[in-house]
Amino acid sequence: FYHTLKTQSPEQFRGISDSLPFALPSAQSIETERTAEGFIRLIYKDGDTKYSARVISDGTLRALGLFAILSPFNKATTIGFEEPENGVHPRRLSVIARLLETAALRNSHTQIIATTHSPSLPDFLRPDYSALSERVLLIACSKSDNETKLENIFDNPMFLSGKIKSALEDAGEYDAPTLGEVLMRGDFGG
Repeated sequence: FYHTLKTQSPEQFRGISDSLPFALPSAQSIETERTAEGFIRLIYKDGDTKYSARVISDGTLRALGLFAILSPFNKATTIGFEEPENGVHPRRLSVIARLLETAALRNSHTQIIATTHSPSLPDFLRPDYSALSERVLLIACSKSDNETKLENIFDNPMFLSGKIKSALEDAGEYDAPTLGEVLMRGDFGG
């Protein structure tokens, strides 16, 4: 993907490469090259050092994959990403959430499905944004009587009753739980 983008749309390739430090602070850029054997090699530049994709961390590779699949040049109509938080430093979860939200806003013809076991990632998703409110759903998955149940968290009776909603909306109150804390304590099952 990156090599094709580099050859067919160098400006967009540079744009993605220049955006990497937002998710990967030590990243300077990425590059692709064709080897003597005809293979394509991805080069990751960290400071003044260049690394082959074979030796960079799984978290870095996952972040590069996320940038690629969420790129506006990816013409997929459905994108699935399992546990985008894996291998990513917890302080970068907000960047992952912004990438997912931006992709959801940018292309109304692409459905993005991200699954997570992280109680923190939902805290960074902001479906209350007017443009996102109809396009981002937070679905809780639970099992009951050998059946899998999927439920939009914001349609849950506990949320609609106002108990959880008012606690989440009252950001100024010390005891107000985050959505992640509400999920962790089992308010929505799981």
